[in-house]
Amino acid sequence: MLKLLLTAIKDNSLPPWDRLGLENDLFALCRTRLVPGHDVLKVVKAFSNETINTVWNDLISNTSLVGATLQYTYCYPSFEASVTTCDFYPWKMCQGILTFL
Repeated sequence: MLKLLLTAIKDNSLPPWDRLGLENDLFALCRTRLVPGHDVLKVVKAFSNETINTVWNDLISNTSLVGATLQYTYCYPSFEASVTTCDFYPWKMCQGILTFL
């Protein structure tokens, strides 16, 4: 089922409010350990063609929250490498800001 959702996210055939709700719910489920983190990262990478600023804002906020939670753990370098290799423009703009913070 996740594969079907990934294609709908990649080609923006899923409406923006559904993309927003899906990524927000997945991050919440990940924080409660009901969804594995690697599944969430697969979904994050599927947002490379996202065009809606509200979705970007929420995606970056949720990703930053997970990063802050993992910051002093052994798995943070893997998380950081996985997220920073995502090839989407708004994330590249925010990398400098997040590094500064």
